[in-house]
Amino acid sequence: MTNQTFPGEPGKPDLNLFEDLSAPEPEDDTGMFEELEAVTQGDPRIQELDGGRGRIMPHPLTGKPTRFARASGFAITDEAILTAWKIAMAVLGTGKHRDIYALANSEPMPKETITYRKVGWWMPWYKIGQAGMLRAGGMAGAHEGTAFHAWREQVEAGTISPDDVPEEWQPHIRRFLEMHQASAMSVVPEYVEQLVVTLKLHNGVCGRLDNARRLPDGSLIIDDTKTGKSAPDGKDEMAIQFAVYANAEWWWAPDHPDANEHGYIPAPTEIRKDVGTVSWVPINNPENGRIIPLDLVWGWRAAQVSAWLKGYWNRSKRKNNGLELPLSAVWNDDMAVRARHSPRVTLRPGYRRV
Repeated sequence: MTNQTFPGEPGKPDLNLFEDLSAPEPEDDTGMFEELEAVTQGDPRIQELDGGRGRIMPHPLTGKPTRFARASGFAITDEAILTAWKIAMAVLGTGKHRDIYALANSEPMPKETITYRKVGWWMPWYKIGQAGMLRAGGMAGAHEGTAFHAWREQVEAGTISPDDVPEEWQPHIRRFLEMHQASAMSVVPEYVEQLVVTLKLHNGVCGRLDNARRLPDGSLIIDDTKTGKSAPDGKDEMAIQFAVYANAEWWWAPDHPDANEHGYIPAPTEIRKDVGTVSWVPINNPENGRIIPLDLVWGWRAAQVSAWLKGYWNRSKRKNNGLELPLSAVWNDDMAVRARHSPRVTLRPGYRRV
């Protein structure tokens, strides 16, 4: 039997169970998320699925609409603290705002006991909880970060100047530009918000990279902008996410003259797979902004391990019990032959074996 090790360990074989464990997911896996909406942005072939269900895109090789996992949530992480924060914000928003409280209280409860309720019976309260979290300010930081991304893209594209940005955000934009000028990292307009797909992991993983920047030697580096008050936590998760982007073999570019019949071009060969960067401009102290390099070699190894674990969960949770083997698996060929030719004991009537 082949020894199994983490992928990429020097002198040892790579983990070779991906194909077995990454078989297509059950078609009825939407279950409790069946009422969540699929949102189409721009191209009707791209559907953004809510509830962490990924994104539907044409398959790079077949063109068939395929649900891919997202790179941004691909890492295996402990989400206990994040879950606790979301619950707290939802309860705070519901308790402090009369309209949200009224919605939650007025929603009729199912008549059945909880044991016999249909899957997804809680969806009305899920949506009300999201509204409560928003009212409590749970998305304020995300909204400000989204706005900064939009201003940054417009400034770098030359459609607006830093002076056109609201005054309180001008120091942030100027600091961002200074950082990249000092590092000689230039924007490549066609690689901003670029959709990518890799078929090397799980059932396929997709992602929308923030931007790929050109370095003086001509190479491209994956870069993402963060505006949190403190230096980004979860660098391991970001390293995995950036590594998926850097190692993706397909880029979505349906208008490109060299795109295949399904709308993809091969990923640029000059993408750096060893390092990516975070451009951090803190919302409260933009003068402390800096560029943070991340180890994508480690990130890619971790992405492969995450793929194995996700494949294991997928197989072990199937309704047909995907980990159960036939009884014949207990015996090898030699044992089966010996069993067929072993002498059988026949007892005479009236005798019994002691």
